[in-house]
Amino acid sequence: MLFGNLVCQSFFLASIIFLPKAKYLYNVLDEVWLAIKLSHMAKESVLLIEKKLSEVYPTDQKYSFEEKGNHSRSVYSEQYSLEYHNMLGGMVERQMRRSIHLISSIWYTAWVDAGQPDTKKWIIH
Repeated sequence: MLFGNLVCQSFFLASIIFLPKAKYLYNVLDEVWLAIKLSHMAKESVLLIEKKLSEVYPTDQKYSFEEKGNHSRSVYSEQYSLEYHNMLGGMVERQMRRSIHLISSIWYTAWVDAGQPDTKKWIIH
């Protein structure tokens, strides 16, 4: 799947500098279900954008080959991935930021609910 692999790996790392602080979640389950619903709502546009690009992109430039060990496999080309990323208009970055913020907020909530223990004591030297 193009959206979940190469696009995320290639273009997200440069955009994780500014993330909001974790927040206390009063209902973790509701927040998780909201994240699932928001992700699901984006599937139509993700698939439509990929379909449109695939229809106009030359087939011989859509894929390249990647060597892993003794095996060679077909992967989306860097150029195709870049075009797809541009067509998504920042969707990858927004989704990854939301995901990171949700996970950090879940951890923060768990820490607060546990009585805010001193985590420095957990470090093994």
